[in-house]
Amino acid sequence: MKQLKITINGEVKTFDLPENGEYKCEVTDSYVPKEGDCVMVELTDYSSLYWCKVTDTTTTFIDFKLSVNSESVISKNGCFEKSDNRIYTKITPEELKAKYAEAGYDWDYETDTIKPIKWIPKEGDEVWFLNAHIEPEKFTFIENVNFDIILLEKGLLFQTEEECQKFADHCWEFINKKNS
Repeated sequence: MKQLKITINGEVKTFDLPENGEYKCEVTDSYVPKEGDCVMVELTDYSSLYWCKVTDTTTTFIDFKLSVNSESVISKNGCFEKSDNRIYTKITPEELKAKYAEAGYDWDYETDTIKPIKWIPKEGDEVWFLNAHIEPEKFTFIENVNFDIILLEKGLLFQTEEECQKFADHCWEFINKKNS
């Protein structure tokens, strides 16, 4: 009879192998997140991806203070179950910072906090704002024009027409609620 002997940490384990048949041996690494790790979490049953810094682990859960998903949605104070339908991949803090930046936030590893990235247009940039009809309108930003400066300070300038339209939709939703 053939036997397979494996030594793990000085301990020998022996397995009897069948006389007839093929044998296949595979060695895989199994990553288990620990506190302070930055991870990508793949939920295989939902085809979703999340990125976060691990704040605590138990035998069944991995806790986080903040996470960002593949839709750039931020979640606060949650956990992921340790199960077969979760794949954890260790990433660098820089990779996690880049994921938060994609969602429009600056992330700090030490405090595990985020703050919005403030966009400031440069002289001559094409920018968008809502006109009096609450419609996106494009114009060229000029740094020393009061109108441009006021819109910027109030957070009413947008880099893209899509961002401006999203804000217009929000405004119309608010107006329609007030009028109903």
